Amino acid sequence: MADPRVFKRLRPDSDPAQAGDESVLLAKRAGVPVFAGRDRAQTALALLSAHPGRDVLVSDDGLQHYGLARDIEIAVVDGQRRFGNGWLLPAGPLREPVRRLASVDAVLVHGR
Repeated sequence: MADPRVFKRLRPDSDPAQAGDESVLLAKRAGVPVFAGRDRAQTALALLSAHPGRDVLVSDDGLQHYGLARDIEIAVVDGQRRFGNGWLLPAGPLREPVRRLASVDAVLVHGR
Protein backbone atom coordinates (compact mmCIF):
# COMPACT_ATOMS: atom_id res chain seq x y z
CA MET A 1 0.00 0.00 0.00
CA ALA A 2 1.31 3.47 -0.87
CA ASP A 3 2.28 5.86 1.90
CA PRO A 4 -0.20 8.83 1.72
CA ARG A 5 2.50 11.23 2.93
CA VAL A 6 4.45 10.91 -0.33
CA PHE A 7 1.72 11.84 -2.82
CA LYS A 8 -1.23 14.16 -3.27
CA ARG A 9 -4.55 13.34 -4.87
CA LEU A 10 -5.38 16.45 -6.86
CA ARG A 11 -8.74 17.97 -7.57
CA PRO A 12 -9.63 20.76 -9.99
CA ASP A 13 -9.75 23.20 -7.05
CA SER A 14 -6.38 22.12 -5.55
CA ASP A 15 -4.04 24.98 -4.70
CA PRO A 16 -1.30 25.27 -7.37
CA ALA A 17 1.07 26.64 -4.72
CA GLN A 18 0.70 23.35 -2.84
CA ALA A 19 0.42 20.89 -5.72
CA GLY A 20 2.10 22.52 -8.71
CA ASP A 21 0.47 24.47 -11.51
CA GLU A 22 0.86 21.80 -14.21
CA SER A 23 -0.70 19.10 -12.02
CA VAL A 24 -3.68 21.27 -11.11
CA LEU A 25 -4.16 22.25 -14.75
CA LEU A 26 -4.29 18.56 -15.67
CA ALA A 27 -6.78 17.90 -12.87
CA LYS A 28 -8.99 20.70 -14.23
CA ARG A 29 -8.84 19.77 -17.90
CA ALA A 30 -8.03 16.09 -18.39
CA GLY A 31 -11.05 14.47 -16.75
CA VAL A 32 -8.87 11.70 -15.30
CA PRO A 33 -7.47 11.06 -11.82
CA VAL A 34 -4.31 13.10 -11.18
CA PHE A 35 -1.87 12.29 -8.39
CA ALA A 36 1.40 14.12 -7.73
CA GLY A 37 4.40 13.04 -5.71
CA ARG A 38 8.18 12.94 -5.66
CA ASP A 39 8.29 9.15 -5.48
CA ARG A 40 6.71 8.24 -8.81
CA ALA A 41 6.44 4.53 -7.97
CA GLN A 42 4.59 5.17 -4.68
CA THR A 43 2.38 7.75 -6.39
CA ALA A 44 1.52 5.29 -9.18
CA LEU A 45 0.63 2.63 -6.60
CA ALA A 46 -1.61 5.11 -4.80
CA LEU A 47 -3.42 6.02 -8.01
CA LEU A 48 -3.89 2.38 -9.00
CA SER A 49 -5.12 1.53 -5.52
CA ALA A 50 -7.69 4.33 -5.65
CA HIS A 51 -8.65 3.60 -9.29
CA PRO A 52 -8.07 -0.13 -9.93
CA GLY A 53 -9.73 -0.04 -13.35
CA ARG A 54 -7.00 2.15 -14.84
CA ASP A 55 -4.34 0.46 -16.92
CA VAL A 56 -2.50 3.42 -18.45
CA LEU A 57 -0.51 5.91 -16.38
CA VAL A 58 1.27 8.95 -17.79
CA SER A 59 4.08 10.42 -15.73
CA ASP A 60 5.36 13.92 -16.42
CA ASP A 61 9.16 13.95 -16.17
CA GLY A 62 9.06 10.19 -15.62
CA LEU A 63 12.11 9.24 -17.69
CA GLN A 64 14.56 10.03 -14.91
CA HIS A 65 12.59 8.07 -12.31
CA TYR A 66 14.16 4.66 -12.89
CA GLY A 67 12.29 3.09 -9.96
CA LEU A 68 9.04 3.52 -11.90
CA ALA A 69 8.25 0.46 -14.00
CA ARG A 70 7.16 1.24 -17.52
CA ASP A 71 6.03 -0.46 -20.69
CA ILE A 72 6.79 2.44 -23.03
CA GLU A 73 8.92 5.56 -22.86
CA ILE A 74 8.07 8.69 -24.84
CA ALA A 75 10.37 11.71 -24.80
CA VAL A 76 8.99 15.10 -25.77
CA VAL A 77 11.40 17.64 -27.27
CA ASP A 78 10.64 21.36 -27.48
CA GLY A 79 10.73 22.00 -31.23
CA GLN A 80 11.80 25.61 -30.82
CA ARG A 81 14.35 25.41 -27.98
CA ARG A 82 15.39 21.86 -28.87
CA PHE A 83 18.17 20.93 -26.42
CA GLY A 84 19.07 24.44 -25.33
CA ASN A 85 22.70 24.60 -24.29
CA GLY A 86 22.82 20.78 -24.02
CA TRP A 87 23.40 20.79 -20.28
CA LEU A 88 21.40 19.13 -17.53
CA LEU A 89 19.47 21.02 -14.85
CA PRO A 90 20.28 23.36 -13.17
CA ALA A 91 22.84 24.62 -15.73
CA GLY A 92 20.58 23.86 -18.71
CA PRO A 93 17.06 22.76 -19.65
CA LEU A 94 17.66 19.00 -19.86
CA ARG A 95 16.57 16.45 -17.25
CA GLU A 96 18.38 13.62 -19.04
CA PRO A 97 21.36 13.63 -21.43
CA VAL A 98 20.50 13.81 -25.14
CA ARG A 99 21.99 10.32 -25.58
CA ARG A 100 19.03 9.01 -23.52
CA LEU A 101 16.83 9.52 -26.61
CA ALA A 102 18.48 6.46 -28.21
CA SER A 103 16.85 4.18 -25.63
CA VAL A 104 13.26 5.51 -25.61
CA ASP A 105 10.43 4.04 -27.67
CA ALA A 106 9.37 7.31 -29.29
CA VAL A 107 10.47 10.92 -29.54
CA LEU A 108 7.82 13.58 -30.10
CA VAL A 109 8.75 17.09 -31.18
CA HIS A 110 6.33 19.71 -29.88
CA GLY A 111 6.24 22.92 -31.92
CA ARG A 112 8.40 24.00 -34.81
